[in-house]
Amino acid sequence: WVEGYAGAPITGSVTNGPVTVDVSITLGSVTWDFGDGTPAQTTGLGEAWPARSSVRHTYKDRGTYAVTVTITLPAQFSVNGGTPTQLPPVVRTATITYVVDQVQAVRDR
Repeated sequence: WVEGYAGAPITGSVTNGPVTVDVSITLGSVTWDFGDGTPAQTTGLGEAWPARSSVRHTYKDRGTYAVTVTITLPAQFSVNGGTPTQLPPVVRTATITYVVDQVQAVRDR
C-alpha cells in the first residue's frame, strides 16, 4: 500500500494583487510492478494490514523482489476562476525491496 497519500485532491490558491491562481492535482493512475516479470497492475493505492488490500499479488518463487509503484497525478490551474489549463502530470515512483519466503502449512495427525 502507499503511505502518506490517501488519494484526495491536492488544491492550492495564491493571490497577488488582482490575480488569483488556483491549482488542482488529482489522482490519475497507480501502477504496481512486483518485480517478478509478471505484467504490471493498474489498481488503487492499497490498504494497510489488517484491511484486505485492493493491491494483491502472488509470487511463484521465493526470493527478493523490487516492488515499484508509479503514481500519476494530473494537474491543472486557472487564473481568476477562468477555464482550467492542463499542466504536465506529476509522476512519482517509489521502489522497495520485498523478500518472499515460502511458508507451508504442516498438518498434525
